[in-house]
Amino acid sequence: MPLLNLALDVRSGLRTRVRITVNRATLLKLRATRQAVPQPVIVDAMIDTGAERSCIDPAVVRRIALPLHAFGFASAPGTNAPVIPALGGTAVNAIYQAGLALIHPAPHSDLVVPEIVLETLPLAQFGIEAVIERDVLASCVLVYNGPTGSATLAY
Repeated sequence: MPLLNLALDVRSGLRTRVRITVNRATLLKLRATRQAVPQPVIVDAMIDTGAERSCIDPAVVRRIALPLHAFGFASAPGTNAPVIPALGGTAVNAIYQAGLALIHPAPHSDLVVPEIVLETLPLAQFGIEAVIERDVLASCVLVYNGPTGSATLAY
């Protein structure tokens, strides 16, 4: 069971690096039609145990050309996402299918999620391009040690 040790900063949260790729179905389709497969994008991410879905900044979608999956609603105060007053200040966001991996320093130890749905939110203003949430963390054990300023993710 790989252990990913992370530094914790009270002001910036629990941060890690992730690799965003096209999802498996898109990869197979691109290969079958002999089209170029977009290179993975490595981004800085924050782990957030309080949200339901992992998110990425719209700029990441443009860099890797992820396929649109659907549109969804999100309440994300402080992100400057355009909101719809008639929906109580909820934002409408694009949702994309992707692949994701939490990068581990040891070879062959990444936590790979080949199929994931990622919602777009303007995250770059916070110095991150992705948020890892309960949809990924559901397959992990997270030990958050505030007094030592560290956390360990086991998967």
